[in-house]
Amino acid sequence: LASHDNEPLPHRLAAWMLIREQTGGRTPEPMAELVQASLDAEEEAGVPALWPRWLRELLPAGGRFLTPADPGFPRTMPAPWDRDTLVLATRNVVLLTRCQDPAIVGSVLRNGEGAARLLDELFQPEGVDAAPMQVRLHANRADYLADPALAGGSMEWSLGVYNSAERVSRFHVPEEADARTEAKRDEQLMSVLVHELTHQYIAERAGLRLARRADLAGHWVVEGFARFVEHQAVELGRRGRGLDDATVASVDCAARAAEQDALIPLPRLLATTARTFLELGDELILTIRPHYSLGTYQLSERSLYYQQGGSLAFYLMNRRGPEGRALLLDYLRAHYEGRLDGEAWTLLGFDSLEEFEAAFRAFLAAPLAD
Repeated sequence: LASHDNEPLPHRLAAWMLIREQTGGRTPEPMAELVQASLDAEEEAGVPALWPRWLRELLPAGGRFLTPADPGFPRTMPAPWDRDTLVLATRNVVLLTRCQDPAIVGSVLRNGEGAARLLDELFQPEGVDAAPMQVRLHANRADYLADPALAGGSMEWSLGVYNSAERVSRFHVPEEADARTEAKRDEQLMSVLVHELTHQYIAERAGLRLARRADLAGHWVVEGFARFVEHQAVELGRRGRGLDDATVASVDCAARAAEQDALIPLPRLLATTARTFLELGDELILTIRPHYSLGTYQLSERSLYYQQGGSLAFYLMNRRGPEGRALLLDYLRAHYEGRLDGEAWTLLGFDSLEEFEAAFRAFLAAPLAD
């Protein structure tokens, strides 16, 4: 280990990880002494002890740095990714990052890897290309919006986006003014990451034949299911492996919107396409005080669409039994493959739109009841 002290960071990390692998993941006492000696020397020299921080952040996710010679390193890295960029990988994720804060990068790798494994459990894909999913993290929002892949597009309002043609998810570190606290920043970053990775996983690893049409009704399930997974994943560390926390923001907001008779009418929600989704308004239409978190939510038509879609996905996944869950996953697959044939409520197990809407509103009136 000491022989690598003067080498670039990726090589020092590689040496550390090789030794750990050879010792069964243990840190032998002589190595611990060498690490401490290295830290002491760096402290005396006034050099920040950066590389041990990277190790602490990467090891829990099985993360590693990639160099251009490594398998899995991106074949092309267009601007701005051709400079000031680190490339790292876990089993399921390849990360290009222009943020070089070890804590943020480590969190992205851990949560990205965790989300991929959670989705594996949910979809149980067989015979599917399991190549790592590529995600790109911008250092800030200005850097994100300046990415040529987003220039002149219709997603300037977004916090993150998945491009199925490129097979790449992009997002950015939240601004301090938006996040207010480090914990809130981390939660927001994780939410966007899991949301976009859900889109990416379904497109790349769920074994679907994508239709790629903008005029297909049922788009609510695209954003609603991703919002459902996003909010449930945020709670996994506190509540275990279930996907059944009814106190999450999407359910809470939809329940409060229902109290104000402000929900998007269900027929309109079910009929939304990818094209009409982009036409939703971003002006404030509703202020909500949630029951299960502090503060208030300022909702636009678009943000209400996300929350209502997420709550509907929750209801169908958790309050309709195993058959209802299976029908929702079948509906989702059918939408992505462009083969929805029939009315949405019938495909989801209801005899009529009226029965569907009444059942959903009854759930929102008492979301914690089984």
